Parts: sequence; structure tokens; C-alpha cells
Amino acid sequence: MANWLECIRSRQRPIADIQYGHQHAVATIMAATALETGRRQVYDRDSRRMQPG
Repeated sequence: MANWLECIRSRQRPIADIQYGHQHAVATIMAATALETGRRQVYDRDSRRMQPG
């Protein structure tokens, strides 16, 4: 959080940029979906889709 606030002030790039955030969001959504459905999830990078696997 401190790094993010400092980057807002200095206009520098944060340690955890948008790519890191995207990867984290995909993993979190896949885990939640697997928990709800009881099925393993697979991510296809080319099509950017999550599906049962």
C-alpha cells in the first residue's frame, strides 16, 4: 500500500503493476469457481478463458 501511495505522488511505476494484478485476479476467480463448482479450473492464455479441466 505504501509503495502504491508513493507511486501516486512520484508518478513512478509500482512494484506490483497491472500484469501482476491480472494474474492475481485470474487465480482468485479460478479458486472461487473451483470451490463453488467442485471442479478443477484451467486457464487458456491464448483465448484468456477459464474453463473446467
